[in-house]
Amino acid sequence: AAGARRSYGIERPLPESQKLRELLRLIECMRASDNRCKCVIFSRSSELLEAVEDLLISRPAAHGYGRECARMIDGKYTREYKENALNHFKSSADCWALLLTISGFAAGLDLPEARYCFLLEPQENRTK
Repeated sequence: AAGARRSYGIERPLPESQKLRELLRLIECMRASDNRCKCVIFSRSSELLEAVEDLLISRPAAHGYGRECARMIDGKYTREYKENALNHFKSSADCWALLLTISGFAAGLDLPEARYCFLLEPQENRTK
């Protein structure tokens, strides 16, 4: 249903891209310097953000990852879900990554809780 969180019962394979490996390396550096800091990850691609979310929640919760570490907001979610996800990011110490589609909910958003910001865009295939 629109606005509901995706089910993670059966994990789809995570893409092994250099871009995602580098993002994970940067996040690990960020978390190593201060495990209480938060970040926002922007992209125009919902699919890319879903892959990032899968990557983050599939890592061990004992290292600060897991289901609670990230919330994703894009245009397909309900207003109530968006507000709840945003409030959870702002108030929960366990939720340190907010994934936003640029068109979905990013305009005019003030997030002083986030110390880091990443812009992640898919590789354009210009051969098509």
